[in-house]
Amino acid sequence: MFFLATTRTADADIYTFNTLNNELKQITDTRMYEFGPVIDGNIFYFFREDEELTLNYYLDNELKRLPSSLDINTVSSSDFNKSERTLALSHGNRVILYKPYENRTVDKFVFEKQVVHVSWFNDSRLLLIFEGEQSEQHIWMYDLDSEELQKIIHSDAYQVAQAYSNKIIYQDFYTNLHLFDPTEGTSKLLLSVPNNPYIKWCYLDEHIYYSTGKNLIKYSLETQKETSLFGKNLESEKFILDFSVDKNESVEKFILQIHTLKSNEVVLLEAF
Repeated sequence: MFFLATTRTADADIYTFNTLNNELKQITDTRMYEFGPVIDGNIFYFFREDEELTLNYYLDNELKRLPSSLDINTVSSSDFNKSERTLALSHGNRVILYKPYENRTVDKFVFEKQVVHVSWFNDSRLLLIFEGEQSEQHIWMYDLDSEELQKIIHSDAYQVAQAYSNKIIYQDFYTNLHLFDPTEGTSKLLLSVPNNPYIKWCYLDEHIYYSTGKNLIKYSLETQKETSLFGKNLESEKFILDFSVDKNESVEKFILQIHTLKSNEVVLLEAF
């Protein structure tokens, strides 16, 4: 028995980019959904949704894939701890600590509410945002050793990250980024991106990197100046969904998850 089927009209592929040669290089070209890009030194990691979740890594221009040890089929948010080489992943109301280099789950934590976003604060504490109504998604600190949960920022929040000197950067519902000092309990506005409601961003070395969908922007906390990292914007059918960045001397390396609109293809399926 045979069936005719059509492929999906969009997917997400993985690309690399660096500021040394400004080359945007496509690593994957599949009809499957690839996500969760991470840079660990010279190794690039990402996941792929297939019949099972797979872990993929790219090293020395070679791409390899292996079944993931995670007992989940997707990830809602993630953050990589470079010193511990450990990913904190959220899925539903669970947070999983996972070492991609070893393809090994280190620990799991279950909470009462759905986790919107997870980020590392230091090697022993996580920053968490739980699902709630607007103006009720606050930021919590979770101690991995004592398993104690403490609210530290009473404000509507969408994404959070650790910054310099144990300060915290968080994004509200209106794509405003704020700097919070836990010691003083004070907050100030850093950056507002009102025309880009679905930005992705991260902090590295006194800079905020964020995507507009078509471009990557580098914002200096010291000078408050922005730098466009792409020489030109992406083609009309491409859109940045997520990215990870690392820096070696003055060269920044990126791995990007880019959404691409594609034409349907008709395929023949055979039933066994």
